[in-house]
Amino acid sequence: MMQRVRWTGAIVALVLVLIAPPVAARRERARVFEAPVVAVSDGDTIVVRYAGKNLRVRLAEIDCPELKQPFGHAARAFTAQLVLDKIVRIEPKTVDDYDRVVARVKTSDGKDLGEELLRNGFAWWYSRYSRDHHLQALEAEARQAKRGLWADPDPIPPWLYRRMRPLLE
Repeated sequence: MMQRVRWTGAIVALVLVLIAPPVAARRERARVFEAPVVAVSDGDTIVVRYAGKNLRVRLAEIDCPELKQPFGHAARAFTAQLVLDKIVRIEPKTVDDYDRVVARVKTSDGKDLGEELLRNGFAWWYSRYSRDHHLQALEAEARQAKRGLWADPDPIPPWLYRRMRPLLE
């Protein structure tokens, strides 16, 4: 019995040692920080300069048209107008499969970049990754007003476009 307790204790200690670094790393990534925007890749991806490195940041909970889609370049231009060469506040949520920090981003005057993209019709609310119904309402308002991409009667969501792209090229 005593032998079993020792083995169980050793296994628990080993598991704690093995998971501690990843947990600490996730906590480190979750820290809110400010950084200058040095590039805008597309409507929902920016590059900031942080800790001496360029860091790619993907806006959380929204999805902008791809650059080859209608309004893709307009979404990028809108994002650039709001944040390029300015300091933004990054509120990390996670890191995606492309090693981008997925975050809510606030402009220097406190506006939420994702909300602004939705409000102006340059993004979809990404319901698959969001439960923020305020964002859903912003998209609905832009749709009803036919702002931006919603001027098109049947815009193709970027997640469908990405799936169809191999067939289109």
